[in-house]
Formats: sequence, C-alpha cells, structure tokens
Amino acid sequence: MTVEQAASLAFLLPAATAYAAAIPFTGNLYMPQTTVTGAITFTVAASPVRGAATYLRLVANGTNVPAFTGFNEHIGSAGYDNGNGILNAIWFWYDGVEAWYSVAQEVGAVAVFGFLSSSGVASRRRPPGGA
Repeated sequence: MTVEQAASLAFLLPAATAYAAAIPFTGNLYMPQTTVTGAITFTVAASPVRGAATYLRLVANGTNVPAFTGFNEHIGSAGYDNGNGILNAIWFWYDGVEAWYSVAQEVGAVAVFGFLSSSGVASRRRPPGGA
C-alpha cells in the first residue's frame, strides 16, 4: 500500500474531536459524551466534506431539547428523548448535498430522576416483559 492510499483510508478511521454545536464534517469523527446543561442549536460547520460523519452521545437534562438547524432528520430516527438522564446516540452525516441526523436510545431506557449510575448516565433497563 502506498502512502497516498493509506492517507485516503485514514478518512475511514474514527478520530476524536472536541464537542461543538457546529457539527464538523471533515472526516469520520466522534465527540465526547456530553450532558445538556442549557439550550443547544446544532448547525452544520463550514466547508462540509461529502461522506463525512460525526457521532455524539448526548445525555438529556429533561428541560432543554436541542434544535437541529440545517439538518434533515432521517426517517429511521427514533427522535430525541428528553427524559432526564436518557442517553441519545446521535449520528450526523453529510451526503454531499444535505446534512442529516438520526437519534437512537438504548432499548428499554427510561428516565430516572435523582439517580446517576456508575457510568454517569441516569437510565436503566426495563425488566424483561414490562415497565
């Protein structure tokens, strides 16, 4: 493999980037887990690159629902769950024409008030077969 070929494949490897509400589309990126503490409006950062994607784990605070300005919500998205402590896994991507996002949560996650688990996320699984 040449240096040029290796460099072109580096785009596929996930790389850490700082949390920002202006979502960068410069490669395959992931942001650190962040807890909502106030109003957030996600926007598309300047000069998006076709095929780029960014992943974010966002913990809801039960009060502030983020806005997604300049993004289309994918039909497969579960939608943002604003239950206090719910972990929302958000994928952002740019297809060369439009910016998209999709949100998922753990199956059975429910809001828990006044409790944080050892992972720092206040959610728990529902018992098998019910609430």
